[in-house]
Amino acid sequence: MLPLQTWKGLLFGKLTTLVRHLKSELRALSTSLDQRDKLPPRNLNLFPNLAKDHTKIIFYVHNLPLYLKLVVQSLAAEEGNGETLLIVSHGGYFPEMDSIVQGIRFCQIKQIFAPYSPPNSFPGISPGDCADQDDLVVMKCNGTDDRYSNHNIVSLKHHWWWMLNTVWDVLDETKEFTSHILFIEEDHYICPNAYWNLHLLNRIETLNMPLLLCCKPGSIRCEL
Repeated sequence: MLPLQTWKGLLFGKLTTLVRHLKSELRALSTSLDQRDKLPPRNLNLFPNLAKDHTKIIFYVHNLPLYLKLVVQSLAAEEGNGETLLIVSHGGYFPEMDSIVQGIRFCQIKQIFAPYSPPNSFPGISPGDCADQDDLVVMKCNGTDDRYSNHNIVSLKHHWWWMLNTVWDVLDETKEFTSHILFIEEDHYICPNAYWNLHLLNRIETLNMPLLLCCKPGSIRCEL
């Protein structure tokens, strides 16, 4: 039977090897996601051209696959969706979320991944983090009493701020875009006429016209 000290040495060696392996996998995943950020939009073979006055849609998501499926369904039914570019900004890499977005075929689609979401370390989310209302002493979880240092909230805020800067200043598809951009989140269900009516409001703004819309009974589309 091996001495206790020998067992400790073997266990420490295995843990060290495991940690190195996990760090290597994370670096590989980070590199892969960074490369995906630079890829051109998909579905260019289906939608080679964007409408001249199109509104780009920026879709902010984290890890709510059920919500995401419903919002994607609503976007798929959207009138005029094939004339725009949909950019999905992920708050981290979650295979199910990625798979849902990979299945989108109704418009040009581009995915970007926030880099400031390392698993199991701040500002990313760890298994032992406190929930919003958890008592630190009672639950013996990680976190602080204020919302500014809450792991979950900080991770979301970092993603939102990174996404805005990336859209305005980095992406070739948006940094010099001068028309309208619509920002939505994974729990924002879109009604079928939203895109059309948004264009209508944009026209009213451009023409400096009074807001007078004519909506036929039973119709989802309004006219100036």
